[in-house]
Amino acid sequence: MKKENFLKSLRKHNPKALDYVFDNYGNLIFKAAYSVLNNRSLSEECVNDVLFKIWNNIDSFKREDDEFKNSVQNLCEVFYLSISLYAELEIKNTN
Repeated sequence: MKKENFLKSLRKHNPKALDYVFDNYGNLIFKAAYSVLNNRSLSEECVNDVLFKIWNNIDSFKREDDEFKNSVQNLCEVFYLSISLYAELEIKNTN
């Protein structure tokens, strides 16, 4: 999979394209989530959620590769905020 064709392949739901996204953006997603959550497990969950969201909604990504990174970062913000709220609820429920 190459940078030039991964979005086209992803739109066709080629699993290798999702592997490309994980290999090239997974660390970015993890770092963004971890910087807010400070929790490895929740950050890994965020990575999975963002990848799942990309896979299921790739047709809504109208941007090309250069702007894909920004879209991924925006998705991270939404997911780690929701995961952060979930974590707060879990902590309250265990006390």
